[in-house]
Amino acid sequence: MRYYTPTPTRRTGVPFDPFSNLFSGFGASESGPRYQPGPRYNVEQLDDDHFRIAVAVPGFAEADLDVTQREDEILVTGTVAADNDDEANVSYLHRGIGGRPFERRFSLAEGVRATGANLENGVLRIDLLREVPEEQKPRAIAISAPSKRKRKAA
Repeated sequence: MRYYTPTPTRRTGVPFDPFSNLFSGFGASESGPRYQPGPRYNVEQLDDDHFRIAVAVPGFAEADLDVTQREDEILVTGTVAADNDDEANVSYLHRGIGGRPFERRFSLAEGVRATGANLENGVLRIDLLREVPEEQKPRAIAISAPSKRKRKAA
């Protein structure tokens, strides 16, 4: 039997839509392990308008990664270059660091754009900024009391 538990691990939008992946698990095998496409990631909120996506990409160099934003989506792709001379002479007993190509997509809310990306210690960090137009920002409305007028007796 399947149970739905709204957990934050299934969220992929920035800012999040809690029901964005509600139906993604239907039709999947209950007994077998689920395939997770692409590397693991974190989505961090730095403040009200700044976010960061951190993607674990061990074994990938900066030249092997590509980050592209198209409208409301960020696409992160990784392709390992052809084996170089150093790895051609290596015989692996166990190869646990994945080096296969991947593609990971992130849906963005309207007005969110990528401002930069950097790779450090096997983690690709993509900085995001939410730009709210001036007419959509909250503004204070002045409250006025009704004026008290003297009534003239007739």
